[in-house]
Amino acid sequence: MEQVQFNFPLTKEQEEQRQKRFEKLKNSETMRQWLKRNRCDEHFLWEHSVKMEQLLTRYETCQSCQGLHQCAYAKKGYVLDLTFEQVLLEQLTPCRYMRKKMQELAHLQNYRYCDLSEAQLLINLETLDVSKESNDYKTMLKQVVLSAFKKQKGVYLYGKPGVGKTYLAAGIANHFAKQGQKVAFVNVVRLIQDLKGMFGDSDAIAKRMELLMRVPVLVLDDLGGENITKWSRDEILLPLLDARMEAGLFTCFTSNYQYGDLQRQYQYASGIEEEMNALRFLERVKALSCEIFVKGSSRR
Repeated sequence: MEQVQFNFPLTKEQEEQRQKRFEKLKNSETMRQWLKRNRCDEHFLWEHSVKMEQLLTRYETCQSCQGLHQCAYAKKGYVLDLTFEQVLLEQLTPCRYMRKKMQELAHLQNYRYCDLSEAQLLINLETLDVSKESNDYKTMLKQVVLSAFKKQKGVYLYGKPGVGKTYLAAGIANHFAKQGQKVAFVNVVRLIQDLKGMFGDSDAIAKRMELLMRVPVLVLDDLGGENITKWSRDEILLPLLDARMEAGLFTCFTSNYQYGDLQRQYQYASGIEEEMNALRFLERVKALSCEIFVKGSSRR
């Protein structure tokens, strides 16, 4: 049976519009590069001028974009692209800003557990601008970097709220993640809340604890800021620190309390004074870290 074909001739106005589109596409360096990548010739532009004009418009929109915050598309950072493999194929591809972001966050794959924001994942202590910082801050930062980056010992960063303890700890965690080491950054307040929510699911609690006990690099952020109970101290944090101390694993802390004040925080976990239990807890923190005071005004 002979196949029926439908050919609708273009009007003169439509022919002129098509020719105009073709000339625009043919003279576009962006389109010439597309043709080269996809091994197509100018005849292809003529045959698919409407589709290719739509593609060029998308490319031009992206070229004038100043960042992901200005992205004009529904899926931020992705543009609907065209490739030719016998037929035209549409696919979402990351734009230049998204590719840069993906590269900057590539180390995220080495985080086994992460309580950091995207902005905190970009912190790099090695490129930190300290030109406007005080000499005391520079000295402290040097101490943090020398101790932590060389893995001489974990660090215990303490100071008033907002002085940048979490910022420094995030930089330490990012440093090791970029080196390919497995890392966990844990907010202690959130950890205790999460584990309380797992009551009745002993397997889930054991799995979380096993991860934190064994991960090569662990940051415990805001130690002492959680709702301290005998359970959280003696059944969660103490076994965690014990396991890491025995395995010699790198552990860092941030806290609002210096060592002595931290002991007092954990001394009344059960409502009565338990000096020995609090001392046992503190001795493990000390064994895993060196105490560094983070001085300065609030950075929030």
